[in-house]
Amino acid sequence: REYRKFRKSERIQFFAQVLSASLLVTGNTVGSGMFVLPEAVGGVGMVCGCSIFFGLYLFNLISGLMLAEVAISLHENSDCEVPSSFKDFADAAMPNSAFAGNAIGASSLLLNGSILSFGIVHAGNLLSSTFPELGLEPAVAAAAYTAMIAVNSVTQTNEG
Repeated sequence: REYRKFRKSERIQFFAQVLSASLLVTGNTVGSGMFVLPEAVGGVGMVCGCSIFFGLYLFNLISGLMLAEVAISLHENSDCEVPSSFKDFADAAMPNSAFAGNAIGASSLLLNGSILSFGIVHAGNLLSSTFPELGLEPAVAAAAYTAMIAVNSVTQTNEG
């Protein structure tokens, strides 16, 4: 309803921004664990596994959009720039607590590093067992997957 007061080009830009944020959350949700997810839910079955994934996706989407809303409100109601990380977000929201920003930054780094490491190891195992004719060791397959992620991340840009 709010977007109807804008011109068509502004509405397209608004929807593009929301779609971009949603796809970012989706990419963050799936990420390198995409190769691991079928193995992880193999014991509970397809229906339960898809239900769990959908619930987790909704949780990640809603929490990401809530963080974006808080960051926008923080930017509109103060003179600070929009935070670009969880640490900056905590520092802007709680300016009197240096510990909060550092704790959030450290825990975010630890969590994301752990998840990425888990995904890389399982992707290496999956690649080596899926293509045995290549004769890849799991460590070599994991290194190839890591190189693919690195090349993909280097090619990303913020320019639209």
